[in-house]
Amino acid sequence: KFLRSIQGIELVVIFTEVGSQKTRVNFRSNSKVDVAKLAKIFEGGGHRQASGCLIGENISGAKGKIFAQIKKVI
Repeated sequence: KFLRSIQGIELVVIFTEVGSQKTRVNFRSNSKVDVAKLAKIFEGGGHRQASGCLIGENISGAKGKIFAQIKKVI
C-alpha cells in the first residue's frame, strides 16, 4: 500500500524469484490501470487493483515480458 501512496505512482510491480526458472509477479494499481487484465495475459488473476501471476522464466526474462506488456497498456 505504501508504494501506491507515492504521488504520481499508478502501477507497482513486484518481482520475486521462486526458482531458477520461475518468477512470481505481483501487480498493484491505484485505479487507472486494471492489473487483473494484465495478469490474465500471463494466465494469472486477481482484482482490478491487486493481481498476480507466475512466469516460467528467471527474473530477468520475466521483467522483459512484463514491461513489454505494460508499455502496451499504459
